[in-house]
Amino acid sequence: MSPPNIDLNTKQINDAQGVPKPTDTKKCSKRRWCIITTIVVIVLLVVVATIFGGIAYNYHLFGKKDYDIIPKIDGVDVPEHIHVDYNRKLILVKNDKRGRVLSIKTLFDYNRKLVAYLEEANKKCLVDFLPTSFDDDLRHWSSNANRKEAAPKAELNHSKRPIVTEVLYRIAGEEIADHCMNATSYWVTSFHSFTPEIRDKRQTGQLSFWIGMAKGKDNCF
Repeated sequence: MSPPNIDLNTKQINDAQGVPKPTDTKKCSKRRWCIITTIVVIVLLVVVATIFGGIAYNYHLFGKKDYDIIPKIDGVDVPEHIHVDYNRKLILVKNDKRGRVLSIKTLFDYNRKLVAYLEEANKKCLVDFLPTSFDDDLRHWSSNANRKEAAPKAELNHSKRPIVTEVLYRIAGEEIADHCMNATSYWVTSFHSFTPEIRDKRQTGQLSFWIGMAKGKDNCF
């Protein structure tokens, strides 16, 4: 039998089905998913960074317990020390006597929404409603820490009759009552500011007052 005749000049055709190449549609789909995945990752990174940034900011802002500010009253620097109790939502502000400015201890109770101004020398404590929030006041004091600024002036008036101790404990709570324990307590009846941002109330007694500090004048606080 003679061997098969093979023509070397003729190309052989492979009848088997080859693997199809990716189409343009599949390429576009893959590219689209890559873009979407990248966007999702970027958004997640931004969200995580924002959350951790907020936590870090709050820790820096609300983690500090003590602040010092130096208001200027009638040209005199009157250093104030602020102590913050985060667990009980209390802020205590106190200053030493400087010139006509008396030594005042002011307690802000944000759970009861009350503030008590205690002047120990004259054994007088004035209790008022607190319109501001814990976070807002904390931001204010932290932003003014170690800075000198002119203190806004206001006139604060109180009731003629003192508050009965039992009534003070029942209405103002233990923190305020203990703060005013060794003094005679009165309700604040008016708070007239010499600056437009401070609120006004009714008028009855008389007490010239700085924000957080009293002005020594006649029979004033």
